[in-house]
Amino acid sequence: MKSAVNRKARGFTAIGIFLFFGAAIASLAAITLLSPGTPLDGVWVLNPIAYKWFAPLGRTVGILFLLLGAALTTAGVGWFRRRLWGWGLAVVIIATQVVGDLVNWRQRRLPARCDGCHYRRCTIAVSLAAKDQSHVA
Repeated sequence: MKSAVNRKARGFTAIGIFLFFGAAIASLAAITLLSPGTPLDGVWVLNPIAYKWFAPLGRTVGILFLLLGAALTTAGVGWFRRRLWGWGLAVVIIATQVVGDLVNWRQRRLPARCDGCHYRRCTIAVSLAAKDQSHVA
């Protein structure tokens, strides 16, 4: 019994960390798009295809990434405070990403290597299928 509780706690913590990590990455992307030419631009070496898509849109996409970072931070705070709205916001954010992935896949715009697509799909499936929501208030 105790082992099952520990697994739940680890999974709960992992998703919360994922939300804050996503917020940090979205904020970093926003900074590099809003202020090009800084040493932080080197981070785009990790995903040059995304940079090719986002760089021409610069400021507009940068602001959207800032909003995404704020939404992920808010979801992470609600998640760790065990609020139902935190869980709901996390599900909405991840579901939106999954829908975007599916649209891009349908239009054949996904790169050959889809970083994170499978992880997001699994996360949303687990979050939606969770029968025990006793960890949220």
